[in-house]
Amino acid sequence: MRKILLTLAVLFTACIPVETEVPTDSGVVGMDSSILQDSGIIHEHDTGVSLDSSVDSSVVKDSGTDSGHNNHIDASVKDAGKDSSMPVDSGHNHTDGMVMQDTGIVEEDFPVGHPGYSTLRVRNTTEQPENSGEGAFRIQCAYSHMNYDDPIVYPGQKGVAHLHTYFGNKTANYLSTYDSLMQGASTCDGGIMNRTAYWIPTLLKDGKPFAPTYAIFYYKTGFTGIPLSSIQPMPAGLKILAGYPNNSDKANWGCRDNYIGWFDTIQDCPSGDLVLAEIRLPQCWDGRNLDSTDHRSHMAYTNSNRCPSTHPVAIPEISVVIGWPTDKKAGLILSSDIMFNTAPGQSLHSDWMDGWDPSFPPIFVEKCIRANVSCHAHLVGDGRSFY
Repeated sequence: MRKILLTLAVLFTACIPVETEVPTDSGVVGMDSSILQDSGIIHEHDTGVSLDSSVDSSVVKDSGTDSGHNNHIDASVKDAGKDSSMPVDSGHNHTDGMVMQDTGIVEEDFPVGHPGYSTLRVRNTTEQPENSGEGAFRIQCAYSHMNYDDPIVYPGQKGVAHLHTYFGNKTANYLSTYDSLMQGASTCDGGIMNRTAYWIPTLLKDGKPFAPTYAIFYYKTGFTGIPLSSIQPMPAGLKILAGYPNNSDKANWGCRDNYIGWFDTIQDCPSGDLVLAEIRLPQCWDGRNLDSTDHRSHMAYTNSNRCPSTHPVAIPEISVVIGWPTDKKAGLILSSDIMFNTAPGQSLHSDWMDGWDPSFPPIFVEKCIRANVSCHAHLVGDGRSFY
């Protein structure tokens, strides 16, 4: 029965028509070709890099600013970003063979993830942040593991969610808390500087879990005119959920190296490119609650270029940008698309569970974001770099 349902899911993916003529605007920037230079997506490349651990992030820089959606890849690492090879996993998968939604996918089917780092990977540098006209800090985190858990929506409940793909904290599972995350290894550059758990629905290719080879996480001023001086570090222990079914316009699909617009479903990309997903998390916190009953109400998006009075505390705008080593949408569907019966990619969403060493966010918020400079994907901003 599971094999039949899996086959139907794959056929469903191939048969659903996908809108292609008009990109879905995220509400941040109109995606007209006349503003490509301002968006930076083609003319001003960003700092996304390969998840191949052989790439030295100290050589990756970006030079542009964008007007809502993030820029993506530095030309020096484009080819490396398509290498799907990963180091041997350290064994932090947590399904014990459980099967969800009769997909037939079990732990043995999960791609091997990065083993993670258990040390602080920070060193001194003479390199200074760039005066780029935006406050930006970025960090790469390799694919870590997959499981059927959701520590925010289903805490303490093992194997009851759709399949998720994790980045950052190696221990993230149904039992995760802020305290437990602070003991885990991390797949992020900087090692245990950032033990945050980031996760999204797993992308399936022809019914099998498909590991991403590109992941970068942005912490920026945002593009709604919030005063730089008002942006505060994320509070320790904060949890954020964004995307489908609420604020779906903040979760979009495109291509990594070639601008084709932004859409609410998975798109074909030019030959050799990577299919890309981007989710923008809400920037405004209510100042009191680290989570809420619906896991969304304690956070809000900006309104009229400011945080609403109900959520007065601005934090950095966090964006999750993930790429997979394929340029074709055929056979691709999110695990959550099957659960919610949506078109391929339409149920895109992301979870963020804080695991930062609390000494670092105040530094990069002050030295990178409030200072309105780019710290690229390797500068802390205080005379140190991370790797």
